[in-house]
Amino acid sequence: MFLINRNNNVFLTDNIKEVKQHVRELLNKQKQKEIDNLTITYNDATFQADEESQNRVIRAVAVMGDNNTIDWLDIDNNVHTFTKEDLFKAFAQVKDKMTSIVVKYAELKKQLAELQTMEEIRDFVNKNKLEINFIKE
Repeated sequence: MFLINRNNNVFLTDNIKEVKQHVRELLNKQKQKEIDNLTITYNDATFQADEESQNRVIRAVAVMGDNNTIDWLDIDNNVHTFTKEDLFKAFAQVKDKMTSIVVKYAELKKQLAELQTMEEIRDFVNKNKLEINFIKE
């Protein structure tokens, strides 16, 4: 049996489809958390690279001339001056990290879909450190 907390409604279930759906939701939350906490290191400084930060960079690049610069704060609130080329180089890392996250969670969801038993799901959840409770009968 699995103890599921969905929208503050807690219930027990042994329905494998329900459990898989809940685990997929947990994977989506975990993926979003990784994206929300994404950082990159460029010129020995660490910068936030979450989706909001990415959007700010895109807007900055869109209006920058090739010879303009822009000041950008690192995670410690130190100011760094970037050229358009610097922004392209720095955020090439973001593309790689985002792709890695998306591929990782797509693979996890594929693995989850192939699981046939509650025991396999339990092992999958434990291996991937998802927050779900098991009730032993």
